[in-house]
Amino acid sequence: MRRKRWSYLIACVVLAGGLAAPGTYTKVYAQDYENVEYVTSVSELRDSMDEADVVNSADVMDRGADVDAAAMYSCESADIYSLRRIILYTDEVPETYGATTVICYDKYDYYVLGYDTEEATKQAYEKLQEEYEPDKCMLDQVIYSEDVLADSDLDSNSYAAQRNVDVMLAASETYKAVSWGTRYMGMDRLKAEVSEYKLDAKVNVAVIDTGVNSSDTLFEGRINEEGSMNCCEGEDRSDYGDNMGHGSHVAGIIADATPDNVQLTIIKCFTSRGATTVSTVQQGIMAALDSGADVINMSFCFYGKNASDNTRSKLDELLKSAKEDGVIMCVAAGNTNSTVNNWEISDVEGVSYPADSSDVITVSGLMQKAGTEETADRIAADTVEFDDAYSYYGDAVDFSAPGTYITSAWKTGTNHGHVSTGTSMAAPHISAAAAYVKLAEPGLDSDQLKNRLISYSVDLGTAGKDKYYGYGCPYMADYFANTFGGKHPETKVGTCAVESLGNAKDGLRLSWTSADNASGYKIYRKTATSAYKCIAEIKGSGVRTYTDKTAAAGIRYRYAVRGVNGTAEGQPAATKALVRLIQPKYNVKNAYSGVKVSWNKVKGASGYKIYRKAPGQNGWKQYKVLSAGTLTFVDKNVTNYRNYTYTVKAFKGTSASSYDTAGVRLYRMPGCKAKTVRSNSRKTMDVTWNKVRYVSGYQIQYSTSSKFDRYKMATINKSTKLRRRISSLFSGKYYYVRMRTYRRVGGKTIYGGWSSVQRVKVK
Repeated sequence: MRRKRWSYLIACVVLAGGLAAPGTYTKVYAQDYENVEYVTSVSELRDSMDEADVVNSADVMDRGADVDAAAMYSCESADIYSLRRIILYTDEVPETYGATTVICYDKYDYYVLGYDTEEATKQAYEKLQEEYEPDKCMLDQVIYSEDVLADSDLDSNSYAAQRNVDVMLAASETYKAVSWGTRYMGMDRLKAEVSEYKLDAKVNVAVIDTGVNSSDTLFEGRINEEGSMNCCEGEDRSDYGDNMGHGSHVAGIIADATPDNVQLTIIKCFTSRGATTVSTVQQGIMAALDSGADVINMSFCFYGKNASDNTRSKLDELLKSAKEDGVIMCVAAGNTNSTVNNWEISDVEGVSYPADSSDVITVSGLMQKAGTEETADRIAADTVEFDDAYSYYGDAVDFSAPGTYITSAWKTGTNHGHVSTGTSMAAPHISAAAAYVKLAEPGLDSDQLKNRLISYSVDLGTAGKDKYYGYGCPYMADYFANTFGGKHPETKVGTCAVESLGNAKDGLRLSWTSADNASGYKIYRKTATSAYKCIAEIKGSGVRTYTDKTAAAGIRYRYAVRGVNGTAEGQPAATKALVRLIQPKYNVKNAYSGVKVSWNKVKGASGYKIYRKAPGQNGWKQYKVLSAGTLTFVDKNVTNYRNYTYTVKAFKGTSASSYDTAGVRLYRMPGCKAKTVRSNSRKTMDVTWNKVRYVSGYQIQYSTSSKFDRYKMATINKSTKLRRRISSLFSGKYYYVRMRTYRRVGGKTIYGGWSSVQRVKVK
């Protein structure tokens, strides 16, 4: 069997579910590059990368299969240009320095630049580094782990024999938990009470991992098929099946601990060989955010040198964006392995990323103390302890959760009897707890939700937050009773979701769904730097639209809506966010070589979209997409003496401004340029030109100023006259001359665009 010797080009990542070893160039501007492709989803992005002539990571691994094993885990010896692509975060179309492929996902200001050779990639990267900060410009690299799932994998029978206990703890009255962690944290009780509290809102938990075995009964009716996808290169986007088992185990823990209205969005980012690229993980997070995820679970870690600035720069912006949008990201603290001896998250050698990021919730692993297995469903400091056999620790740990001998689903089978150990198993328990808070209190932002979990946490270590247990482990059994006043409400105001949000001419306009028993609504708004604030109260249950006229240009706002009835208030369900973009003011006129469309700069816009109606066309057609720095466009694909209509939108990612629905209609006139401009005698100049068919005449503009701020005009009202002498000029002066055509149509005079300027010195 061929040995896997890939690390000269491979940085190692370990899924935290087990005890595992971790020249010359040509300038090309993307706006001038004919094949630049704009995409609107991660699925389109992956398809475009597959279709383009871009190196596939699987091919890179095959080429590296015979590398010396001594280099297996050396990032320093890696051929960092092997994938021949560069990732850029920029809100303006970049200079690409010879890229043969340019793909843009504008929602995230995200560019993928592909190159023909590794040398071309190197040269471009060196140039781009001079223009962009390290967190905006980065190389894409392959990630691989030899033994990515070397968990303490036991089936339920062997586990029972080893521990000499009944694996399944005593069930609650209505739900028998699969994982001891579900019962320990009281989430089996919450799962049984959901229907009694009439909590019918949907919560979306995205699991970025190795896929899922959807045949396991834990996942029946639980998978968000529309949002789930495979982000791996060259693979079927709709095939998010699990060949490794890790993702199924992680997702199964969440499914076990939560009710059916917590939907699982499966984002597959690891191939059957345990390989991925950092750009695949990037795009996995994007796909999760695009799916409307409320909670994201990532049970894998980058260790030591693999938690490099290059890796961090690819992911930090997305982690920050998720937190600002109120998305909770739960990650594993990390596991000890044969290549890492320092187990503290922030140690230089043993650093674990993204566990050390302040934008995520980091979870360490707990085990049951010997002899307490049957009482471990009662949260107490003397029934569990930090499992120092594998779990990372450190100041970055926020919470601890069950991670040792956890029973859940696997890559095969339907009855979820597989047992695994690791912080990979701990993180999804906290993801499940966060999902309950999202279910009952969807209006909380990221910090408020974290504080809610802290308030329900039992301190398991030294008093206060410590580096092994964080704030402790949340015990959620009484959460619904506390939230809803200790009793099951017989009647209440229903939830309500923001249904649409868009830029209108006078503000941001939103609509929302009807809330049961509501007599009115409250509108809430927040930004990345401010918490939710009520900005309007709507009286009457029949009014379900509102325009926020106070939204400032260029700012991204998120809106939530509550139904109200007297003092009773419902909970917001889905929220929506959008950048406020002012409708561009624009002008359309004939230019010499086509129709010129120009517009004002819109604050916050990353680009502009030109729409056109050609002759005989009724509806608008998107005609051109231009970068933020471009404020004019000349349409050369026009036919003379025909009518064209144009309008302009500003956009930022998926946000778009309103637009002039009528548009500006223009009759295309051809240009005319002087054939000769000569001064043949004193104080005169002679201008000649070629005949332009179907025009009514010509105009000659002349001035001693190149800016034509003072000028005179000569009008020739015969289309057949092709020469004009202009007299009474200043001797010895330079004159600037340009021409245009005109035509009388329907009682109106329509002018062509001015030609380029010619200069002559008068005798």
